[in-house]
Amino acid sequence: MTSILWPEGFSVEPLGRLHKRLHKRSDFFSGVDAVDQWLKTGARQSQEKRLSVTRVLVKTPDCIAGFYTLAMGEVSFDELPHEMARRLSATLLPIVTLAWLGLAKPYQGQGLGGRLPAQALSDCHSTGLMMPYVAVCLDCASRNAKTFYQLYDFQELPGHPMTLMLPWNLLEAMMKREARVSGKRDRMPLQMPGFNSRSGHSQGFRPISPFLKPESEAGV
Repeated sequence: MTSILWPEGFSVEPLGRLHKRLHKRSDFFSGVDAVDQWLKTGARQSQEKRLSVTRVLVKTPDCIAGFYTLAMGEVSFDELPHEMARRLSATLLPIVTLAWLGLAKPYQGQGLGGRLPAQALSDCHSTGLMMPYVAVCLDCASRNAKTFYQLYDFQELPGHPMTLMLPWNLLEAMMKREARVSGKRDRMPLQMPGFNSRSGHSQGFRPISPFLKPESEAGV
């Protein structure tokens, strides 16, 4: 599993209890109302119903600096790009949706906005090694969000200009490539406070290697 290097004092953990206390969600503010309300009122309930999983970026001692939500979903065979669909069965196909992601205002502009989606994609990759799916999908809340995720090799789902997908084979190639060059790049991704998704090959690829732990520390 690819490990993301976080600044000192930050850690990512499942939404729930921290030191026998609930994570404090009421003060979270990313500047995107729908994103904030999801964390405050929807994320935990959805997780308890086993409909999604939310992981939070915690700043010591107990402050949620960011979060993302992942869920399983399906996409129709005929919605996929032809070059991808022609190799698959004509049926509903499994996907992972990167459903919600938000970074709190006080922590924007510190490089965390690139690490958070990198961590989410790492989790998606780990899931795909155990449970097969054809792509990671998300719905962009704005054109800025769309531009940001296209830098991670996401591409449009045909007929849905604000829905992006990252095929499994590209995600796997990305993780293998970035693991090889971990620690050797100095470019930092753009930052985006949040996006939401209802669903469930570009030349602008943005490397995630600045955020990866060296292999010797990956298990730490």
